[in-house]
Amino acid sequence: MGDPKLYRDPSALKLSRRALLGGATALGAVTGAGLARADVVGDTLEVIRARNSIKIGAYDDFAPYSWRENGEVKGVDIEVGKLIADGLKVKPDFDLRRSDENVDGDLRSHVWRGPLTGGGVVNVMMRIPYDKDLQLRNDMAKLTGRYAVEKIALAWRWQSLGQKPEVTMLRDYRTGVEIASTADYYLTNIVKGPGQKAVVHFKTMEDAMKSLARGEVDAVMGPLGQLEYGKRHGGDAVQTGTLLLPGLAYGRWTLCTAIRTNYRDLGYAIDDALKAAIKDGRMEAAFKKFSLSYTAPDLA
Repeated sequence: MGDPKLYRDPSALKLSRRALLGGATALGAVTGAGLARADVVGDTLEVIRARNSIKIGAYDDFAPYSWRENGEVKGVDIEVGKLIADGLKVKPDFDLRRSDENVDGDLRSHVWRGPLTGGGVVNVMMRIPYDKDLQLRNDMAKLTGRYAVEKIALAWRWQSLGQKPEVTMLRDYRTGVEIASTADYYLTNIVKGPGQKAVVHFKTMEDAMKSLARGEVDAVMGPLGQLEYGKRHGGDAVQTGTLLLPGLAYGRWTLCTAIRTNYRDLGYAIDDALKAAIKDGRMEAAFKKFSLSYTAPDLA
């Protein structure tokens, strides 16, 4: 199993774990070639409506996006899944799943083939990066239903870095990152160098934000949503925001859903449901429920 946070970052579309840690070669193309088992072919929109439920896949243990607490599923992507079900006029049936080796593996295991260890697919998978190369590599899955924009950002103690820090300032401060993430690669290979303040590695973004609240690091870099959610540990001593990140190719990406490629009618219905939720403000409200800011995707 790969690190779930790394492979939900867009850098994983281009770089393997080895490349992220060592700045080496790009990940080779992975296609959707292969035969799906007959028992995991998914459901048509007609079947979903007749059953009155849609199986929605989301990542397990991935706050603030999706996690289970006291037997209840919670998170932004859970709320977005409810918007999808509401648009289709069916009940949501959530299935929290562990990540595969990379996004390509997630599409195989959760969307069109099913896990090698057995089990079925979901009707729709949440929080997939909307990327042309990813789509071309995975012809058995269809990326659809763009619903938000995520970006690499910074959380910092204003007593250390002031009100408007610049990325070059991080050379002089202890900066926390989740290990083997986009931010880790960027700070280690592009921003910082020998003799400068260290990049401090953490297992999770939640751990990094708790360390920031205790004053053990001066800043944390990572996805804005996780930084905003983790800000609750530091209160007014911690600020979050975006900044210019020269040299970072994937500092901003669009989130979408994925379905099996032969169920286009389902994809159109999901797309319509999410567009309506963006237009009438329900999508932004879903993000605000977890104290996250919302950036709508370009749907032109």
